[in-house]
Amino acid sequence: MSPQDQDMIHKVVLAGVKIMYDAKTFPILAQGIKKSMPLPDKLATEVAGIVKMLKDKSKGTMPSQIILPVATMLLMDLAKFMHQTHTATPTQADMQAAYAKMIVLLGKVFAAPKAPAPAMAAVPAPAAAPAPAAAPPTGILGGQ
Repeated sequence: MSPQDQDMIHKVVLAGVKIMYDAKTFPILAQGIKKSMPLPDKLATEVAGIVKMLKDKSKGTMPSQIILPVATMLLMDLAKFMHQTHTATPTQADMQAAYAKMIVLLGKVFAAPKAPAPAMAAVPAPAAAPAPAAAPPTGILGGQ
C-alpha cells in the first residue's frame, strides 16, 4: 500500500469516526444498533451506512482501493464502542460474519448504476398495487 493511500485511509477513518459520533448522526447510529436483528447484521449495516455517507461527502473522490480498509477499521471501532457501552459483546464469529455481510453491502453501495432496461413498446406495464406504509428507516444505512 502506498504512503499516500495510508494517509488517505487515516484521514477517511477519522472522518468516519467523526460522523459516527456527531451530534446529528449519532442518534441514527444508536437507533440502528438497538434494532432487533442479529449483531453481525447491525455492525455490517451501520458501517456500510457510514462508508456510504463518506462516499457521498467525498463527491466520488474516495479512492476505491481504500474503501475496504476504511470500512474494516470502522467496523472494529463500532464493535469496540458497543463492547465498551455494554450494548453488545461481539465475538470473533460475530465479527467474521459482520465482515462478510459488510463486504456484500459495500458491493451494493459502490456498485456501478445499471443501465435501464429497454422499454417494451407494445406491452403495457401491469398496474401496481399500492405499497403498504413502511416504518420509518432506522440506523445509518436505513436512514439514507
